[in-house]
Amino acid sequence: MYPTEIIAKFLGIIFVVFAISLFMRPAQMKTALTDVITNPSHFLIASIINLMGGTLLVLFHTRFGGLGTLLVTLICWVLFVRSIGLMLMPEKIAGFATKVLENPQHFRMMAIVHAVLGVILLAIGFM
Repeated sequence: MYPTEIIAKFLGIIFVVFAISLFMRPAQMKTALTDVITNPSHFLIASIINLMGGTLLVLFHTRFGGLGTLLVTLICWVLFVRSIGLMLMPEKIAGFATKVLENPQHFRMMAIVHAVLGVILLAIGFM
């Protein structure tokens, strides 16, 4: 199995499960995410885990082949850059995340984006 397929399956499953959680348990997910955002210790731990994951993804997958490979690479880089933002600008990121969580339309859009990206990644990984 190629790295693109493995990473696409890995991220696709995570994105789809996250999206399903957002759709099925919105109140609990908002509470959990708000807790992470408002608690500096939780935010730091989440940022470190994000940075480790983003770094590993970029180290193992920087390929620019076909469209599927390019999409997986771009998602890896977005996750990596986001993880750097979490570490370097926690207040700005937390403020933005709070606005997303407080607005029902933005919250729904976050769920839809994760679901669509997850399905696309799963299609790349399993085809």
